[in-house]
Formats: sequence, C-alpha cells, structure tokens
Amino acid sequence: MLVLHDRPLFDPPRADGTEGKGSFMYILRLTIIFGCLVAAGFGDCAAAPAYLSDFMTMTVCGDLAGNAMPGVVPGDPACKAPRKIKSGEVPPYQLNDFAAIGSPCPDRLGVASRENLPVVIGAVTRIVSFDRHATRSGCILRGIPSVVGSSIQWYDKNYGYIIGDATPTGLISFDSSVACRTNSMDSNRFSRSWVIAPQTLPPTGRPGFTVFTGSLSAGSPASLFGHCPTGGQRALTAWVLDSMTYTGGPTLPTLVSNHYSSADTAGVSAGEGQQMERTYWTVAFGLTRWEKWARADWAGGRAAVSVMARTFFAKHTCDAPFAVPAGLAPGMQMGPMVLTGVYSQIARDPRIGVQHVWYLLDCHDFTNLVRTPQPAPASLPASYAGWWTG
Repeated sequence: MLVLHDRPLFDPPRADGTEGKGSFMYILRLTIIFGCLVAAGFGDCAAAPAYLSDFMTMTVCGDLAGNAMPGVVPGDPACKAPRKIKSGEVPPYQLNDFAAIGSPCPDRLGVASRENLPVVIGAVTRIVSFDRHATRSGCILRGIPSVVGSSIQWYDKNYGYIIGDATPTGLISFDSSVACRTNSMDSNRFSRSWVIAPQTLPPTGRPGFTVFTGSLSAGSPASLFGHCPTGGQRALTAWVLDSMTYTGGPTLPTLVSNHYSSADTAGVSAGEGQQMERTYWTVAFGLTRWEKWARADWAGGRAAVSVMARTFFAKHTCDAPFAVPAGLAPGMQMGPMVLTGVYSQIARDPRIGVQHVWYLLDCHDFTNLVRTPQPAPASLPASYAGWWTG
C-alpha cells in the first residue's frame, strides 16, 4: 500500500501543459497508483498522487501500442497501462449521471454526461469539463447529447482553479483583482479567484483551507482585457483528500473541494455566506461529482431549504455525500452527517458559539459509466480564445 506524505514521490507535472506527462517517472507513478486500485478491486485504497493536476482529467487505458482501449475503464483488471487522456483524443468511455431511483430506464441513465479533457489552442493548454445534455422520450435518448456548457480550469505551481464557465446564457470569467494588477491582458488574470485546492495536495485526511478574492465578469474573456475589476468577494475554499464511495459503486481516492460564497474577516469560516458548491475530483475521471449546498436560512430558492432538501433526497439521483471531517477550518467545526430524509451537516464556529445547518439541494454523480466512445466535442467557439492566452 503506497501512501504519499508531505514530500512528493516524484517531480510534479509541469504547469505548461502536456510537457512532462509522457516521462517514464510520470507514467510509473500513475501505474503504481492504478495498480493499487486494481488490486483493491476499486476498493478503499490509500494510494493517491501528490498533485491536483492528476485529478483534473480523465484517465484512459493504453494497449501495447499506447492507444486508448475501447470499453476498458480505469480500475478494470485489463487496464495495465493507465495514462491521462491527450488533447484531441476521443474519450473511449462516457461519464453519465443517474436518473431518479425507481426510474424504469436501463441502468438508471440520466440525461447529463461529462468529459474532462485537456485542450490545446496554440501553445497553451487548459482543462475543459464539457457538460452535455440529451433529450429523452420515455427511456430513449434522442440524438447525440449536445454540449450545453463548459468549465475551464487550470493550475499553477501553487493552486488549481476554475478560470471561467460557458453557460447557455453566456460566458463568465472568475476574475481576480489581485492577479489583474500584473496580468490584465491575458488569462492569468483569472487565476486564483475560484480556487479548487493546492497543486501539491496534503496527506490523506488532513483538511486545508484558504481565502481568495474574486469577481464574476460576464462577456468574452478577451473583452475584459485591459480593465481590472474593483473590489470583489472574499470566499473560503476548504479541501480534503480522502476516500469516497460513488453512486456507481467505485471507492476512489478523491479530492473534495468546498467553495463557499463568502468568508469571515479572519478568513477561517464561511462567515455570512449561505451557499456552497462541492466538487469531487479523481485521478480516474477528473471532475467526478458536483453538489449544491445551502444554509438553512438561505432564501434564494423556490421553497424553504429544508423542503428542497427533502425533495432532492427522495429522488435519490446520488448516494450519500462525503462527510466532511470535524476540523474543516478553525471556524468551521463540522458535526456528523445526517442521512435520514435529508442530507445535512451542522457547521459550528467555536469562537463565537454560532452554528448553522447546511443542506444538500442538488447533485450530479458522473460514475454511471457507459463503455462506448463519446463523440468528440465540437471545436470551441472563438469567443473562448481569451482563456487560452498567457
């Protein structure tokens, strides 16, 4: 059983794209990791790579010629030579979500799927999580799922982060007034606003947290160049590397990232923030699960938070969420996870004795695997180009 501690086992992947990811030591590291997963039968395996970038893209299984093997997914005994998917390569399997429990549809296939791929434009690499949706007539999916959105991600030597989202209603960049002061004319201005976790990950089970200030800037990223946002919202991000059992069955080493909508002045709690997005990242699949959480007093939904939580629980589109450890941050002492009727967890600030209940309101778990190739995503619109500069 391989356990990585504070000191990385090998040199990290470089932050300039694909360079270094074909090296012998990098391939050896992935092989050791997946050897542990295969031996455990996808069970609780303490081996984990030391770098967030390993958790951000899909892994494929190479044949003797190095080509991705169709119908073989990470964790299969046949996956002898795992490697990260390459830019331009068609994913040999599909990551789908789940329909509600009791669905008559085969394999409970939902209508959303995801691919987590490196995309190179010019000499610049970014990681794109393509979000596809299909229409359904009864249990039959109509046509090829179309890309309805994308999350654009990257990392530097210190942190990984989301730099922008493409949504059906337009483009949003996560702007940093701090980074913009020295990088107003390229995509480096979007670094360290929506932070995921450090690039060098902590030991398994040890939480960490940080606070960065960011702004949401609408429009094509290039149209923002030359002008920096003023102010911004301070937001707490807390993370932990641990084992997670997914709705599709696999138990995987997972980087769990909690991005809160706010932070207190001391930078050790969510303060008055009432919303949180939790993302789950794995070496096998990249961005593997997404959740929306809200505090009990959040008033931005269609009903009371507790009512929405019960409605979501009854659908059972996801199994139980990860139970965040007690000491998430000095101002975020977490209670046990409630698993009956709702998914909820109390966060208490021991400094002032105030506590709030947080409820899970929505979730997509993309471990409903289909072992056929996903059609290649269409080329990215020209309006995305500003995210591939610098």
